[in-house]
Amino acid sequence: YIEGKDNVGVFVGVNDNSSLTIANCFGAGYVKGNDYVAGFVGQSKGGLNIANSYSVSIVNGEDYTGGFIGSGALANVANSFFLNGVSNVGGTQKSADEFHDGTVATELHNWCEKEDGSEDCKEGGLNGSVWGQVAAPREDGSVDTWPVLVLDGSGKLVFSIAAELNGGSTKNAFATKYEYGTNYVLPIPERANYTFGGWFTDATFTEGSGITEIVSTDFGLKNVYAKWIPVKYTIKVSVNDKAMGTVAGAGEYEYGAKVEISAAAKKGYKFVKWSDGVKDAKRTITVTKAEKLTATFEKDSKKDAVVAMAQLPQFSVTASGKMVSIAGARPNSIVNVFDMQGNRVKTVVATAANFTFALPSAGVYIVKNGYTAKRVNVR
Repeated sequence: YIEGKDNVGVFVGVNDNSSLTIANCFGAGYVKGNDYVAGFVGQSKGGLNIANSYSVSIVNGEDYTGGFIGSGALANVANSFFLNGVSNVGGTQKSADEFHDGTVATELHNWCEKEDGSEDCKEGGLNGSVWGQVAAPREDGSVDTWPVLVLDGSGKLVFSIAAELNGGSTKNAFATKYEYGTNYVLPIPERANYTFGGWFTDATFTEGSGITEIVSTDFGLKNVYAKWIPVKYTIKVSVNDKAMGTVAGAGEYEYGAKVEISAAAKKGYKFVKWSDGVKDAKRTITVTKAEKLTATFEKDSKKDAVVAMAQLPQFSVTASGKMVSIAGARPNSIVNVFDMQGNRVKTVVATAANFTFALPSAGVYIVKNGYTAKRVNVR
């Protein structure tokens, strides 16, 4: 925070016609004054050069304010950028996004002082190789993404790598930094039940954003994201006897998929269980491995009994004179004849399903075979 009356700047208040060069520098903060207030120099009366620098200071003044210089007709500003205010002398205004996404850092990094009348870099002249862009953590937990001077202690230009493994892991530690001008081959991570689908610079894995290495010409902070493709497993379903039932749901499915399998019994049979002990004929399984499940069916004895009963002949009793004819009796079963007072008058053994016997006198009788009873008139 810098505050004054007139001629207020982050680096210099007034440059009084002295030869002064400010290069590869940046200013950030709050600058406040009356007149001649700026992000670098409040007022220059000549001899001032600003090169390959930037200012993101907030400038608050009345007259002659600027991103770099409040006032100064005899000043030279080369390849320098400011965020706030209107520069009265040189400089290029950039948006906050351009500062944060690496645009400004790239322009700073690629700049060099030129030979007079040439596009060639001046031997021994100023250059921007010290500039880069890394995500530097602050004490409050936020992240600083402004362009920074990124030379490490050995004089190398290094940048951060942020890798999102998305559930995977690497055998060796993933590098957190890479050195500009060198190649770094990204390691191949592993994840159970998934196949590695490549590294991408886009979290949504946009086509064309896949990479295998960081090359020597790459510059700035790198975010890479691991893509995973679920392994496919075969689910087989079968029956213990095809004559008894059918199954459905077999196929090849991705790991983690929810799959419905079902078993249906044919007529006269019933589903018992799956080979893993589950007794629900229709069920949903989660695919975690290749699996074979067999449905067990068996004869339905209850249905057989119903069918057998339905196929029994109809029990009936008729009379012709004193001869009584029985049809549909159970062979070797007992047939009892009762008069209307409930007295048993005759007992015979059914020698066959159909047979006859005589009653001694006319009358109305009840003929009973097991739980079945019929009424008959004997004349």
